Amino acid sequence: TNLASSVFDVPICLVSLLDSDRQWFKSHPGLNCSSTCRNVAFCNLTQHPDADRVTVIHPLQDARFKDNPLVTGYPRIRFYAGAPLIVDKAK
Repeated sequence: TNLASSVFDVPICLVSLLDSDRQWFKSHPGLNCSSTCRNVAFCNLTQHPDADRVTVIHPLQDARFKDNPLVTGYPRIRFYAGAPLIVDKAK
């Protein structure tokens, strides 16, 4: 995540895992918390069966996120790009 943060020139870069209630940050340079409630997680978008990559360019202007506490408060998300990490269960 440090490399990705540097390559994309972003202050925060995360690897997160979702369970039924929470979003857990397994690597989180630039962010001083290790989890959030799942109901505010941008990563929920990556769980859609057709999701390949997800981009939210202006969360403050996006009806899905404009009132999200991660947008209106800390860490003041202004851009989101995410992709699901998929494990091949056949192996």
